[in-house]
Parts: sequence; C-alpha cells; structure tokens
Amino acid sequence: MEKARLRFLGIAAVIIAIAQFYISSFAFAAGATTSLHLVKYDTDGITVLAEKTVDYKWMERNLKIYGDGKTHYYHQGPVFEGDIWDPEEVKNLKDKGAVKGAALKDLCDLVGGMNVNDEVTLISVDKWQADFAYGNIYEPQAAQGTIALCWYNGEDALEGERYGVGYPANNAYRTALQIVFMSEDTNKEGKRVFGNSDMKATMTQKKYQHFFEGQYPVAASNN
Repeated sequence: MEKARLRFLGIAAVIIAIAQFYISSFAFAAGATTSLHLVKYDTDGITVLAEKTVDYKWMERNLKIYGDGKTHYYHQGPVFEGDIWDPEEVKNLKDKGAVKGAALKDLCDLVGGMNVNDEVTLISVDKWQADFAYGNIYEPQAAQGTIALCWYNGEDALEGERYGVGYPANNAYRTALQIVFMSEDTNKEGKRVFGNSDMKATMTQKKYQHFFEGQYPVAASNN
C-alpha cells in the first residue's frame, strides 16, 4: 500500500517566502519560529488533501497541553565508549528543558490524521529531516513517550545547553518550536530520558533511527 505524506511546514518569524521552509527543532538560523503550516499530501506526494496554519498561541489555547513546565526531558547523544546503546541511559544526555507543547498526533488530526501506513515528515529551515511512522505518533510506547512539538520552556536547561525560558515570540525560547520525546521512563538518576536504546526498541525500522558518522546511535538527532 502506498503511503500518504504529512508534512509540517514552518513559518519562520523573519521569513516571507513561507513555502520554502519547514519546521523541526533545528530552526536556529532563521530566528524564532512561532507558527507552522500542516499539509497532508495524497499518495502521489503532490496532491494536497488538507492544510492548516497554526501558531503557538493557537496551540496553547486549543490543543491538549503536554508537559507541565517543571519536568525536564532529556534526549541522548552518541556514546563512543562501552555499549554504544547505553541501556542505563546516563551518558551524553541533552536537557531539552522543562517544556510544554502539543502532541504531533493532535496536529496531524487537524488535517485529517494518519492511516496506519502513513508517515509524518518534518524538515527544518536548514533542510534537516526526520520521518516518523504511525505507531510512533499514535501508539507510542512508554519508553518513547508522546512526541510533542513544544512552544514553551519553564526553566533553564543545564549550563551549556541551548534553550532559554519562555515562549518563542520573545526569543527567550531560543530554539523556537522544538520536538521533544516525553518518555515516561526514568533512568537511575530519576531523569526522563529518550535514550539510544529506547530509539532502537521503539523505532524498529532502521530508516527511522539516526546515527552519528553512520555508526553511533543518537536519539538526540530525532528532534
């Protein structure tokens, strides 16, 4: 069965040529991204079946909010020594901040939702791309958690991280909208981590996994 494609096209605050730009968490070059344009394509990848534009204020008012602005979530970067999958999820953690956001599944539903064989594609302003399967969006395992497009950070991340406090409109939330895997599991330090071993377990098709230099798994590249 052919797959329909659903893409989130981002509208960067300083960009006029909307159709050229897409959204994921790596939207630094264009400044704060506050809105996104959702487009659902038919199986030919060309025919538009539905589309809608929303901004972070609309999402906060109209969609269920995930995250409490206090709980920090972490993604894992590559591990170069020992077990590169690091099942204990303690090495090279990236603090995503104490975020709030909207679930990708709720955003998908705004343009008709996904069928079981469909995919979601997110592409950043610098053309970085991530694809997600139906199950990861609509039936996430606890180790992965809800995939959320986050528009708020309530607390500073760890020193050296890139996320500020607040909403994207005032540039305090310096990465603008970002994807966060809200894992329900905690490591031995009590941190909510979407780790490399979680990526392996919940994204069983290798095309949905990410690797640094082609060999080191990196869950942090899924955002």
